[in-house]
Amino acid sequence: FGKRIGPIHVSCGLGRVAGSIHLPGIERKPLLASTGMTTSPLVALVTATCFYLPEAVVDHFSTNAICRKHNCVNPVFPGLQDVMDLKASTWTCPTDDARQYLKFCAGAVNYNVSLPEAKGANSSVKERVLHMEEAASTAYFYHLAGMNLEAWDYRNPAEHDQCIQSVWKMVCNTYLPQSPAYCKPGKTVHYQLPCGNVCRKYQAACAVECCDESVQCVLDQGVSFKAPYDDFKGYSKQDAPSSQCTGS
Repeated sequence: FGKRIGPIHVSCGLGRVAGSIHLPGIERKPLLASTGMTTSPLVALVTATCFYLPEAVVDHFSTNAICRKHNCVNPVFPGLQDVMDLKASTWTCPTDDARQYLKFCAGAVNYNVSLPEAKGANSSVKERVLHMEEAASTAYFYHLAGMNLEAWDYRNPAEHDQCIQSVWKMVCNTYLPQSPAYCKPGKTVHYQLPCGNVCRKYQAACAVECCDESVQCVLDQGVSFKAPYDDFKGYSKQDAPSSQCTGS
């Protein structure tokens, strides 16, 4: 089958493939089959169109005919595909203000960020910010394509409705976590998940419905996400603004 993205027509195969976004300096375990993709925004649009169609989650959710699914994509929350790898990574407080280097996430991040531990020669604060911002923008394009939206039309998320903005803010909060209150330049810190209300705002703004218990930002006792996200226990129980989670 094929799909048009702006001026480009994309031919897609029929296989169902999903994978994590490449995050420099962060080791990961592949969630599903590796795509071998680049994180170029244009390539992200093309790849997302083929790989993140709503049909990719049909076998994950209820077929209850009474319920009508809406924006039920895989993964169900923007950026969820990388959260466990991000949590397992080593984070540090940057030695200068990282926000000055933000572009795509500039309007979504109004807090001091933590960054992956510097590794190798190309690991300045600016380079690490741009790497993580690129991962955030790629996740944003993927998720919009999964919602069957022409991602090409939403390259400036701040100019669009609350649903688009909530996807944008959630990916930026995921890949650019807030530094803990005690953070000192160069010190190692833990990864801070997006706040619970960041997730709930996305869920409400985009009217997400999957006809089962999968659309929970903070999981009830005994409930878990479907594989390959079953190790994820949910977003922070704290609501923004908070020094214990990421969001604003």
